[in-house]
Amino acid sequence: MFKRLPFQWKVTMVNMMTSVITLLIACTAIVGYEEYTFRQDKVQKLGSIAELAKGNSTLVLLQKTGDQKDRNPFEYLRNDPSVLAACLYGMDNELIAKYIPAQGNEFLPREPSKVRYRFDDKALYLFEPVVYNGKQLGTVYLKADLSERFSDRLAQYAKILVVSSLIACLMALLFSFRLQRIIPVPSLSLLAPPRQYRRIVIIRSAPARPVRMRLGR
Repeated sequence: MFKRLPFQWKVTMVNMMTSVITLLIACTAIVGYEEYTFRQDKVQKLGSIAELAKGNSTLVLLQKTGDQKDRNPFEYLRNDPSVLAACLYGMDNELIAKYIPAQGNEFLPREPSKVRYRFDDKALYLFEPVVYNGKQLGTVYLKADLSERFSDRLAQYAKILVVSSLIACLMALLFSFRLQRIIPVPSLSLLAPPRQYRRIVIIRSAPARPVRMRLGR
């Protein structure tokens, strides 16, 4: 079907396809970069919260008896609704302190994970070691809510992509029509297939020479 179209329409379609493909590649790169920065930003924010928890947990781990044992290092998290759960592990994986909101029903891991952080569809899980004088005393666990998920942003990017594609196609269409006026019409005939001509070969025969015959007596 594309071969049967006039040359002007072929130029128009090529321009539109080039614009759409270029826009798709650019949007794919932007979405990939945005997803990476979104995840890293969430990890940095939760890491900042974990730093304060590590400072409070150091005192609890150094003195596991008396007032320090009864002190919860996660009391400050009550003012942060983004944290769904938190706990403190000792070196023997003993659960020393924990925090779960009053209306929460969260599950705490039995032991800390070797992976520093991981994502799922609804939350971010972070494990930070508590180190004092170069020696690890325990591990802090935090679970953060991802109410602002990347899928929500992705839906917005999809809308922007559709609108941008329509604008790009419209601009390519207008540019192609403008380009058709610039291209001279005689030059388009050069792209047409050559005509088939019949070759007529004229063979000229040499004139016959007279033959002399001798008659016998």
